[in-house]
Amino acid sequence: MIVAFQFFHTSHCHLCDVAEAMITPIFQSHGLVCEAIDVAEDADALARYGVHIPVLYVPILDQALFWPFDEPAVTQLITALMDHNTGISQG
Repeated sequence: MIVAFQFFHTSHCHLCDVAEAMITPIFQSHGLVCEAIDVAEDADALARYGVHIPVLYVPILDQALFWPFDEPAVTQLITALMDHNTGISQG
C-alpha cells in the first residue's frame, strides 16, 4: 500500500497528540495510510520540520499542513490528493 501522508511529530508533544487524535479517524474513514515519523529519530525530518511539528505532509503533492490545522483543512488536502490521483489515472 502506498503511503499518501506523513505525520511529523515527536513524543511528549501535546499538540502532536491532539493532531494525531484528530487525523486518525479522518484517515480511517477514507481508507488512507498515514506514516508517523518521529522527528527526534530522523535527522532530515528534524531539520525540515523540527520547530514546526506537528506537520501533515503529502509527498506526491509536496504540500504540508503546519499546526494549527483543523478537520476541514485535512479534508481539503485529502480532496487535493484524490483530484491529483484522478488526473493521473485519466491522463
